[in-house]
Amino acid sequence: DGLMVRDVMTDQGLTVTPDTKLEDAARLLVESKVHRLVVVSSGDAPCTPVGMLSMGDIVRDLVTHQDDGT
Repeated sequence: DGLMVRDVMTDQGLTVTPDTKLEDAARLLVESKVHRLVVVSSGDAPCTPVGMLSMGDIVRDLVTHQDDGT
């Protein structure tokens, strides 16, 4: 039947909240040697996933802001 997602997934994903500074999230990505962070709600537990942040998102933002002078 083949492998299931549960057979290869990690259960120790790194998370940030929407209020995390982008610089801090980028540092976490680099130091942890991962490419994506799960963005979770910043309210009370349980945390709810609200998005994903990738290294590509950060690079794209840097390039966009460099192009428009901000």
